[in-house]
Amino acid sequence: MKKTIKLLLVTAILLPVVLFTTQAQDAKLLKSVIGAGGTVGSTVTTDNGTITLNGTVAQTAVETKTLAGTAGPGVTIHEGFWTPGVKTVTGVEEEGTSANTLSNYPNPFSTSTNIQFTLENNSNVTIRVYDINGALVSTVVSNQLFSAGTPQNVSWDAKDQYGTQLSSGSYLYELSIEPMTGGRSFSLRNVMVIVK
Repeated sequence: MKKTIKLLLVTAILLPVVLFTTQAQDAKLLKSVIGAGGTVGSTVTTDNGTITLNGTVAQTAVETKTLAGTAGPGVTIHEGFWTPGVKTVTGVEEEGTSANTLSNYPNPFSTSTNIQFTLENNSNVTIRVYDINGALVSTVVSNQLFSAGTPQNVSWDAKDQYGTQLSSGSYLYELSIEPMTGGRSFSLRNVMVIVK
């Protein structure tokens, strides 16, 4: 009982002090999480001055509302999660979908597979196979010219560069492309699985 009385007494003494000090400060909330609504960069003019409020709710931005004010420009409310204050939007140029493709069939396989690819430009091609640790296992094709637009097919016998049959596991294969007519060199990668 004495503890409860002491707690109430301390609360009664500290509460006015806390309330007095919070009223003496400017009202500007820079970042906050509000459970039932939110605003970003909203300002309203009151008898006590201008108040700016930034807040959030747990959803993506869905709507913006502007309310006319009697003593100023009004209030703009952004409903959503951390709605950006920036009013300009810039786009990113879309790169065209590439005609370059890479796959192998069958996959998984046991003794051989066909590596299939299509090129957007006539290109010199190198196909390398790596083990799961990234070590080079085999160079299937080295700097060979292939034509654009038609499906290409290269057979691989699942042997390493010394002619030894590879064990079961996942292997990464890489198609390195150097276009003949300008363009930048690049690589396509995929995974093949050997099952014994």
